[in-house]
Amino acid sequence: MMTYNTENFAKNLRLLRKLRGITQSELAQAINTTRSCISNYENDTRQPDGETIEIIASYFDVSTDYLLGRSSVRMSIRTEEELRELEEISKELHSITRLDLRGVSNKIKCAVLEYYDFLTKQKKDKAN
Repeated sequence: MMTYNTENFAKNLRLLRKLRGITQSELAQAINTTRSCISNYENDTRQPDGETIEIIASYFDVSTDYLLGRSSVRMSIRTEEELRELEEISKELHSITRLDLRGVSNKIKCAVLEYYDFLTKQKKDKAN
């Protein structure tokens, strides 16, 4: 039996759905469940099984640890290609900001890159 803080899961699920700009019905359709099921998850009145947690995490491209509130790092690295891409982005970020991410864990690199993406999006939004 998987143990986690169900309230964190409910909040993170709602946040991810709203950030994606989709309704409960759209999410339900995407993961092959019902709108009422998504509503129950978001209101912390029902908890998904492990397989559903994996499906939701995959849909939003986040780690299950993030979804369950065990980590504040959203990104997950699943393949060697993603790891190489992370290293390339780290080098590019270093050339721009002089921020040296060598020797830093992938988890921390992901968090830094998420923040960089956030700042980039904020700058674009202000320009528009």
